[in-house]
Amino acid sequence: QRQMCIRDSLMLGTNLVPPKSTGVKKQDAVVVPMAFTAIITVCRLVIVPLVTFSIFTLVEYALWDLPDDSPLAMPKGKPFRFMILLLSCAPTAVNTTAMCAMHRFKTAEYTQAIFVQYASCILSTACWLTFFLWYIE
Repeated sequence: QRQMCIRDSLMLGTNLVPPKSTGVKKQDAVVVPMAFTAIITVCRLVIVPLVTFSIFTLVEYALWDLPDDSPLAMPKGKPFRFMILLLSCAPTAVNTTAMCAMHRFKTAEYTQAIFVQYASCILSTACWLTFFLWYIE
């Protein structure tokens, strides 16, 4: 019963499920301010890809002229560059949610943040993909 409640809260997002059905007691539940959730989402979906893009571009230009047999040489193919950039704009992995659930550590609060990230990543990922494809070409 407990595992099914945790699974349901992870799938739906705790802000959509009443506290009784998630297995979280009212006195244990912490209300996470929406501003905090928004900051987490902006950091993960905007700032992390921007920093990754900046560092990757600097490293790419610094190591571009190295010979191919050098241990520091990076692959020069477009698919490699695209995959590195694409992985930076994805929302937080579901595996981290499963770890929170296994250890019963703030599952309800974490699920709310993950839910907002996945809802927001529809627009942010489309924007980042457009930018990355323009950059690679």
